[in-house]
Amino acid sequence: MFEARGTPTICNVRGGNLMAVNSVGTTMSPIEPSANVNVVLTQSSSATINSSDPETIDTELTAQHGAGSWEAGMTWNPLP
Repeated sequence: MFEARGTPTICNVRGGNLMAVNSVGTTMSPIEPSANVNVVLTQSSSATINSSDPETIDTELTAQHGAGSWEAGMTWNPLP
């Protein structure tokens, strides 16, 4: 959260993957509103899988994208 300002202010946030989750693990906006603050958030995101278990990954990808839509050419090669 940016501190409220007395006059309109633009804050530019650049670089990295800025993410936020609430206390129960639900994703939320990483920027909270403040008086007289306009935030310009410039970010990019690469694919992220939050599991190292191949079975969980398979289940999550199938649920999101459907069976047969992502498996071609995939191999399981965990990082050390």
